[in-house]
Amino acid sequence: MKHSIIFLIIGIIMLGSNVCGWYKHDYSCILFPNQCAGNELTATPALGQLIPMAGVSFMESTRDFEDFLKEVEKAELYGPNYPILQAAIEKAIAGMDNARCKYQGILNLSKGLAMDVVILERLRQFDYAGLQSRYALNHQVFNKAAAFCLGGDIIGIYNHTFDTTTALIENLNQIKAKLEKESLPELNLIWETGQLYCESEMFGQYVSRIFYEIKTEVNRN
Repeated sequence: MKHSIIFLIIGIIMLGSNVCGWYKHDYSCILFPNQCAGNELTATPALGQLIPMAGVSFMESTRDFEDFLKEVEKAELYGPNYPILQAAIEKAIAGMDNARCKYQGILNLSKGLAMDVVILERLRQFDYAGLQSRYALNHQVFNKAAAFCLGGDIIGIYNHTFDTTTALIENLNQIKAKLEKESLPELNLIWETGQLYCESEMFGQYVSRIFYEIKTEVNRN
């Protein structure tokens, strides 16, 4: 039973990272004038740089968590290899900590920027139900992303993701503490952590889809 449930977790995480996590908040920088073309020589990177950098760190952590899950699966056959399990979780923590720092930078930068009133109006008029129906997007996660976008609350979007990285780090540290005692963590903790990864990646991709549609409309007009 445990074996099959762990396998299901791996499948869901891989679905999140490979299908839902290709873009995480990309294109949302169009809400802020002149923030989609970052210059690597500037002291403070533009949002157009920070957003994909944060997404990369998040997905690197996802990959390392997948490695941990694979080792848990192997433990069903050969017993747990705690040094490898610990190494995977430590890498997942490091990647998520990098992501959290970058999302903090995104928050700090975006709070001081003016928003494009044209994009705000397009967010208010956007056909959210049509997009959700057209691509059969997950209702619960999409509705959360749509609610932020409808209200023009991009700061809330970044803050929501920052809070998720904090929750993930807390969970990963709990897993690490169990492994340091050479004990496998409870299945509920593993499941909750995997769900957080997947839902956050899906949420980020849905935000990107909305802004991509708006960007396409603006370029077409």
